[in-house]
Amino acid sequence: MRSKKLILGIAAVIVMICSPLIGAEWSPLPGDLKIDMPGPEVPPKISAYSGIWQGVATCEAWKQSTNIQVVLERVHLSGAKLIFSWRGSSRDVKDGWQRVEGNFDGHQISANIVPKQRITLRVSDNGKYLYFTWSKLGCMFMGTLSR
Repeated sequence: MRSKKLILGIAAVIVMICSPLIGAEWSPLPGDLKIDMPGPEVPPKISAYSGIWQGVATCEAWKQSTNIQVVLERVHLSGAKLIFSWRGSSRDVKDGWQRVEGNFDGHQISANIVPKQRITLRVSDNGKYLYFTWSKLGCMFMGTLSR
């Protein structure tokens, strides 16, 4: 009986810790989303960007976090067609998404979104993570996204 209570207690703690991740409401995506596989001319280091990436981006200065999705719909040698999607983090910021063209700038993709905002994306060496920055109104949101 005692070990049963201990197991239930441990399970409750795990659920409390993981519940923000398990029940995370991801940002909206358009209904016409379509991911094209990169062609054979696209090297593996670049084609690794293709797909849907999710995670949390945080701005330390504002002490604010938001759920982010980045979908790289079409990756080619010079850049990518992508969807950047965010979850509203306050009453003043509503959920949204934007489809844009990004360009390779060295080993990362950069794209201008909404006026005066910019995102950068860099895939990890093992291809499992996408490092993300979002320059938004004087604050730098940063995060590590995964598939």
